[in-house]
Amino acid sequence: MDLSGKRLFCYYLGYGKWMVGGAINNAGTTLKWLKDKILKAEKHIAGVLEGDVYEILCKEASLSSPVPKGLIFLPFLTGERFPIRDPYANGVLFGLRVSVDRRDIVRSALEGIAFTLRWIYEALKGVGVKPIEVRIGGGGARSKLWREIIANVLNVRLSYTGYENATLLGGLIYALRALGYYEDLNKAIRDIVEGGLTEVTEPDEVLSKRYLKAFELFKRIYLALKDISKYHYSSIIAGGEDVR
Repeated sequence: MDLSGKRLFCYYLGYGKWMVGGAINNAGTTLKWLKDKILKAEKHIAGVLEGDVYEILCKEASLSSPVPKGLIFLPFLTGERFPIRDPYANGVLFGLRVSVDRRDIVRSALEGIAFTLRWIYEALKGVGVKPIEVRIGGGGARSKLWREIIANVLNVRLSYTGYENATLLGGLIYALRALGYYEDLNKAIRDIVEGGLTEVTEPDEVLSKRYLKAFELFKRIYLALKDISKYHYSSIIAGGEDVR
């Protein structure tokens, strides 16, 4: 258990290795929702230019500022499994003003996902984990802006592995160990993963302090709406069905 009582995910990987942490529902899904449902112009532009729509979205977000105009995005579009374990949680865009534009919304979505990761990070620290570095891979990690946001939200050094299919890479490492290409799993990790690290992002002290305040507000907004979200589901979405 972490200190707040949440049960962390814990997987035995074999060869004496364990993975402790938490998984979230709403990461790339959130950007995909913005792309497909809300910001369709960017999708059209990417098609015309034969470019990557996500690069366009991140470019727009980079023109905004940290915690843009005080905007806080709770990205719980499909509920959330960790750290809150709440199927009734909703996506929330808090702080909307007439000054907010599309680039602010995209940036706040990137930040909201990072705040969810920070919540998991806090749970890990609650059981005594003291990370000195976080490594990131996958498709979303291609975004330099997103890597900078995550490094500053977590306030820790972030290393980019350069691999988009991180799960497959892990499977490859274990396959090489099982087939006898490596006798030492740690050496395989050093050779394959650490050898592929392409960029390190150091947190900015000023931005990290700003993000810490925003993260605390992020949690307060969720907690303030938790019971309302469940009532909303039972009374409106489920047509009055009792979901207790």
